[in-house]
Amino acid sequence: MSGVTIVTQPTIEPVSGNQVRNHLKIEYDEDNDMIVSLIVAARQFVEDYTGTALMTQTLKLSLDGVSEYDVPLRDGLYVGKESYYQKRIIYLPHPPLVSVTHIKTFADDNTESTFAAANYHVDANGTPGRIVLKDGQNWPTNLRYPNGIEVTYVTGYSTQQDVPKPLQFAIMQYINYLYENRGEMGTDAPGGPPSVRGLLQSYRVMGFSNFPYTLSRNF
Repeated sequence: MSGVTIVTQPTIEPVSGNQVRNHLKIEYDEDNDMIVSLIVAARQFVEDYTGTALMTQTLKLSLDGVSEYDVPLRDGLYVGKESYYQKRIIYLPHPPLVSVTHIKTFADDNTESTFAAANYHVDANGTPGRIVLKDGQNWPTNLRYPNGIEVTYVTGYSTQQDVPKPLQFAIMQYINYLYENRGEMGTDAPGGPPSVRGLLQSYRVMGFSNFPYTLSRNF
């Protein structure tokens, strides 16, 4: 499976430039462009570390095709009843899920079809959200194996006020770390400062074998 790509980038960030300027106690305008870049970098770090989507964005999940006997919608080996039920579920990475735009399927000759929304339920209550086939419905057969299913969906918080305060504070702390250490990143830079990781730990999406997907950021 090829993972998740961003179809539509967020149009707002989880913190504002003025919030960052106040946090860093910056009273001049020379670093405004840097602050914008730091906000984006910090938001992406938090998203990648937690496996979540902070602000509203559209993602596309690509999955290998299904067959009657092998439905690799989720990594790992499953047997008996668990195997049956897992074949009827697609977990959608990077919660919180807002909505499913559509599911596309691709035949072995690359013919594209839209899988009817009447065939499945969208469960946005859990973490992560999921798609569940309705009783009596089945995934299409004879799909191409590589990227035979594509799910396009909307995820993330719609406003800055909706973002949990600890995540906003972690972003501020990470921005402060980047700003104070620009040009000389420390040995803990790849994983971020321990204080930031501590703030984020309880928000990490854990316990699902299809996490984390590699999120391709196509700018």
